Amino acid sequence: MTARPAASALFATALFSALFLAPVPAGAAWPTDPSVNVPVSAVADRWTLPPVSAPDSCGGIIVCWVDIDAATSIVQLLYVQRVDAFGQPRWALDGFPIAPPNSMQAFYAIASDGAGGAYVAWSDQKVAATLRDIFIQHVLAAGAVDPAWPAAGVIVSAAAGDQTFPRVVPDGSGGAIVVWIDDSGNVDFAPDIYAQRISPTGAAMWAPNGVPVIADVGIQANFDLAGDGSGGVYVGWADNRLGTYDVFAQHLAAPGGSQLWAAAGLPVCALVGDQNDVAVTSDAGQMLIARDDRRGGAESDIYTQKLAPNGAIAWLANGALVGWGVPYDQLGPRITSDGLGGAIIAWSDYRFSVFDNVIFAQRVDASGGAVWTLSGVAVCMASGRQLGLQIISDQVNGAIITWDDFRKNPNESDADVFAQRLSVAGAAMWTADGVDVASAANNQVAPVIETDGAGGAVIAWQDQRRPGPPLDTDIYCQEIGAGGSVGVRGVSISCAPPGCGQGYVDFGDAPEGIVAYSDGVIGHFPTCIMESIPGTRETPTQCPAVGTQPGPTGFVKHVQLASDASAIWLGCTLTSPPPLFVDSEADGKFGTSGSSVSFCDPTVPLDCVETVNPGFFMGQDECYGDTDAGLATRLSFTTCQITPFAVNAYGCGSGSVPAYLNV
Repeated sequence: MTARPAASALFATALFSALFLAPVPAGAAWPTDPSVNVPVSAVADRWTLPPVSAPDSCGGIIVCWVDIDAATSIVQLLYVQRVDAFGQPRWALDGFPIAPPNSMQAFYAIASDGAGGAYVAWSDQKVAATLRDIFIQHVLAAGAVDPAWPAAGVIVSAAAGDQTFPRVVPDGSGGAIVVWIDDSGNVDFAPDIYAQRISPTGAAMWAPNGVPVIADVGIQANFDLAGDGSGGVYVGWADNRLGTYDVFAQHLAAPGGSQLWAAAGLPVCALVGDQNDVAVTSDAGQMLIARDDRRGGAESDIYTQKLAPNGAIAWLANGALVGWGVPYDQLGPRITSDGLGGAIIAWSDYRFSVFDNVIFAQRVDASGGAVWTLSGVAVCMASGRQLGLQIISDQVNGAIITWDDFRKNPNESDADVFAQRLSVAGAAMWTADGVDVASAANNQVAPVIETDGAGGAVIAWQDQRRPGPPLDTDIYCQEIGAGGSVGVRGVSISCAPPGCGQGYVDFGDAPEGIVAYSDGVIGHFPTCIMESIPGTRETPTQCPAVGTQPGPTGFVKHVQLASDASAIWLGCTLTSPPPLFVDSEADGKFGTSGSSVSFCDPTVPLDCVETVNPGFFMGQDECYGDTDAGLATRLSFTTCQITPFAVNAYGCGSGSVPAYLNV
């Protein structure tokens, strides 16, 4: 290291609040016994309806359910709870209600707000003159209802007739899009489908009471939806206006919710025979849709289709067949993007029995061709029935599938929750026929699933393990790691930082299990690891952030500004406060690109130079190990702890202040 001139130095002792968990086992709070699990809500003399879920900001899950007084069966309240990536419930014990008690909160849905909170939509009889209406509420990451919103929620639609079965997706700009079944306007009194976009402040961005997705004769129902990535939404549904059920789709644009396709919807398949049970997702701005299809007669097959934003059919007319040469029924498809322009579809399959189903899956590539075995690959071939099928991406072009499973008791009185992971090549990556995620006494049913940010998943379900009346049910959840071990979370690969509007948040690099220091010592600072492109840096003060997220060395969250009186900047740069950038390289250095010499003394070169991307100089004067600036000793945090440590700091002028590095 270059010797430093004796201008003015200060010695500071900093308080390091290390909010980290031990790296082994990763996520130690999650049980590793599938009969234990984490209670989301377990209250005596209460019973719950099945949960819905959304991802939280970093590898955890936000769960919503209806909570009912078992003694009266009258008071129905929507509750929410967040369980973080390490299996810790973060909000009120057993969750908290999102709206004051009223007549009948039901038909509920949830979506992430992109910042650790969620939007919850439901149908309610609060306005008696208009029967059921649609409401929405914003729950903040801190675990409270957004104080800027009405305590009873925002009315999405209070049109005449019933509005029921809402679904909600993020709009990509911090708000949400709600779609629901609407009985208000059709002359034949059959349901239509309407939509509304809600801003982060709770304002309706489209027409009052929503815009029509489809308003036509006949029944339009059984819909699914996905955001288009540009503030609009794709909706697919089953439609009986022509006598049998066909599949139609619509694309609503962000400005005004205008219909980009025909007012009557785009026919995805209108062949003879019923097409039903629609599943929708999106990929790179395009719509992916799957359904079961009886075009061949009494037996049902699974078909899929991709639609461009302008409605152009990308694959075969009337859809691409997913499972070739398979007898009997294939039903209830669930779909996720493979991240490569195609899709992975899983379904319930009766090819071996008309009574007990198995689970199969298929990957369709960007051109609509089946990638795996033509008849699909087996996900679960266990005896008994497998119900409640759900699917998500595993973040590396494969998929994770979960279901409730009756292999232990064919009489369907003791269900467990199982899961399986398929690679991009269609290989089962976990135990054959799936891993037991929840196997407590009695029934565990109706699973919902979110990514754990580390190649695995967090699954929640309705649970009957607690002794009590038959309807005395709870909500539980469990993580299953990328390797297929319950409760053993892998190293995170996709954990987005909280969104804008929370003041300054700087996500710097935190080495974990890599060579963190120049003398070859391995660093241990367990945090949330990210993927990023070598040579990139971030500007977290902008909204939205520019470039990729920090990584692969992880996040350190500095909650103070560099200009704060209780903060310290190690070294000098050309501006005050210095530019706040984040370097995301494997050497784990933090700083800005700038001059290669110290601003304090131009005769002194900077010590910290980017090794991965030569010529990228750090704006700090010193690196670890120097005698006059930097950490006085190495730091390694393997447990949750608050630890004082010494920092050698060099200033351009005289002065001494306490410094706090809050990580």
